[in-house]
Amino acid sequence: MTDKCPECGQYITPEATKELEDILDNLEEALINMKSREEFDRSKAVVERYERKAKMYYSNHPKIKALLAEVDAEMANTEKRIKTESRNESIKSILSSRWTWFGVLVVIFLILLVLWIRFEITVDETGMGIIVFGFPLLGGGGFALYNVAKWAAKGK
Repeated sequence: MTDKCPECGQYITPEATKELEDILDNLEEALINMKSREEFDRSKAVVERYERKAKMYYSNHPKIKALLAEVDAEMANTEKRIKTESRNESIKSILSSRWTWFGVLVVIFLILLVLWIRFEITVDETGMGIIVFGFPLLGGGGFALYNVAKWAAKGK
């Protein structure tokens, strides 16, 4: 820091320099706490508090302007990273749950059951019908459904 303000040309007192150093030190410490995810909302509020204080007292100083712009960019990046990490953790917790996979299996079973019932109902006398679509959808299971459907059609 210089002894003269580059904007207004007035001399900066040692008290003002000490106060500015305190603001910058506290701002740096709060930014570190925010990046380490320790009480993110509180750390963000502290950073914003010191940022406002620096703007209020030293907004004309070009070095302070550059520093505050850098702090704003860093806050935005940190907030974006933390939101992404929390979303990823939520997805991981959902996918690692046994109940999620049980639900997926139940849905697959219900879809197969509905397809099987639909095949049974729509088979005509020749044993053909919607069963043709069952082969690519169900793989080897389509053959079993075809035989059951053919057998059911003969019995009617």
